[in-house]
Amino acid sequence: MFHFPIGLKCAIFDMDGTLLDSMGLWEEIDERFLKKRGIPLTPEYTEAMKRMGYNEGAKYTIQQYHLPETPEAIVEEWKEMAREAYAHQLKLKPGAAWYLRELKSHGILLALATASPPEFYESAMRAGGVLELFDYMTDTSVTSCGKEHPDLYCHVAQKLHCIPEQCLVFEDTLHAVQGAKASGCYVCAVYDPSSQSDWEHLKNRSDYILTDFHEGPMPSAAVPTAHNT
Repeated sequence: MFHFPIGLKCAIFDMDGTLLDSMGLWEEIDERFLKKRGIPLTPEYTEAMKRMGYNEGAKYTIQQYHLPETPEAIVEEWKEMAREAYAHQLKLKPGAAWYLRELKSHGILLALATASPPEFYESAMRAGGVLELFDYMTDTSVTSCGKEHPDLYCHVAQKLHCIPEQCLVFEDTLHAVQGAKASGCYVCAVYDPSSQSDWEHLKNRSDYILTDFHEGPMPSAAVPTAHNT
């Protein structure tokens, strides 16, 4: 088991692919959306969409396939397909709830920083029984850029009255790990099958790696309790 750096006060978690087993859902939504328009889903499109938020992804889709639709209409269609899944179907990854409670019990501030909108992250965290554990929750709409930039992580640190060097960010995608590192935060790469092709790069760019929440880094004084969830 690894220990947090001395002086670390805050853990910042991504949601999709990090805490929540949801990346397969978005590939399914992409496939359904394109199939409805007679367009096959390609690996290149799937990979490109991983790096984008809703609005950026909608604009990219319109440009890529010359669609006669507005970004707003596309985003709403995607959200409509996803609402039910976030509220009732998607599950936290094994050990995620236990790990969050362990960190909280040892005085670590918890934040959620995601590309998904409040209606999704609040529903998913409530369904997982961990909503009340977070000290702050936000999404990329509070900045003018995506997770490949440091802005979101700096914003969260400021909201929790911390400096980036007092924060550990948990992310599962390469572009987000790079953005978090650029902010000055410590970074833990979380394994997800959707990012398997980037796993070696993720490991090389991160301070910690995590394949099982029951083995996640802990505050130095923490002694893990029994694994219940």
